[in-house]
Amino acid sequence: MVVNKTAMSVDLSQFVNRTRYNVKLPSFMLSKSEPLMSDEEYKEKAIEMARQHAREGRTYSHDRDSDFNVLRNSYTSVVSPDRQGIINKAMPKVMSDLKKKAAESDMFQRFMEILFKLETNRTPHMGAEQVLEMPHMPESMGQALHIAEFKDEFGNRIATLATDGWAMIPTDAEIARGKELQIIYNDAWRAAKSEYALERSLEADSSGGLSWLMPNKPMPNITKTDISTIQPQQGQTTKTVANLYEANLHEAKQ
Repeated sequence: MVVNKTAMSVDLSQFVNRTRYNVKLPSFMLSKSEPLMSDEEYKEKAIEMARQHAREGRTYSHDRDSDFNVLRNSYTSVVSPDRQGIINKAMPKVMSDLKKKAAESDMFQRFMEILFKLETNRTPHMGAEQVLEMPHMPESMGQALHIAEFKDEFGNRIATLATDGWAMIPTDAEIARGKELQIIYNDAWRAAKSEYALERSLEADSSGGLSWLMPNKPMPNITKTDISTIQPQQGQTTKTVANLYEANLHEAKQ
C-alpha cells in the first residue's frame, strides 16, 4: 500500500504485512528473564554496591543504566511478564492499525515515515526478523498520540506505546520485588555512610572523642581499634555504627 499526502509517499506494504516482529525494547522495559544468581547473592551484591557507593561519597543514582539499577532490574525481571513476547505477538495488528491511521492523519503518516526510514536503513539480510525500534518523536510534533496498549494473559495492562515512545506499567509483583532490593541497598548505604563518617572523625580527632555523636556526654578514651570491634556485621544493615557505639558505651558503664 502506498500512502500519498502533501507530496509525501511511504510504501508500507512490506513493513505492515509481516507476521513476526522482534521489537527492541528500551532498557527500562523489563521482560521475563532467568535469574543471574540466587536471591541471597543479589542481596549481597546490593549491599556490596551500597557500601562502595557510600565510601566513594556517591548517592543513589536515578540513571537507568547505573550499576545498581541494572542489578535491580535483573532481580525484578525474574517476576516480570513476558513483555517482549506479548509485544512481538501483537505488533502485526498494531502496524495494521497504524497503516489505517496513517491514511487518515498527517501526524500518524509522519510517524510511519520515521519508522519506515529507520527500517530501510537497517541491514537487508535481517528480513522479517529485523529489529523494530520505536523512536521518540520531535517535540515539534505536538501532543503525543496513543498507538497501542498491551495486556498480559490476565487482562492487566503491562505497557503502552504512543508517538513519543514506550511506557512500562509495572505489575504488583515487580513493584514489590524491586522495592525489596531497593530497601536493602538504602539500609546498607545509610549504615556504611555512618560507619565511614565515624572512621573519618576518629582519624581527625587524635583524642578519640566523639562529641559530634553524643554532645554533653563525657567520652572515655576510645580508640579506632576499639570501634572496629563494633562494626556492623553482615545482615545488620539497619543499625548504624552510632547505635552500636552507644549500646557498647552503655554496657561499659554498667
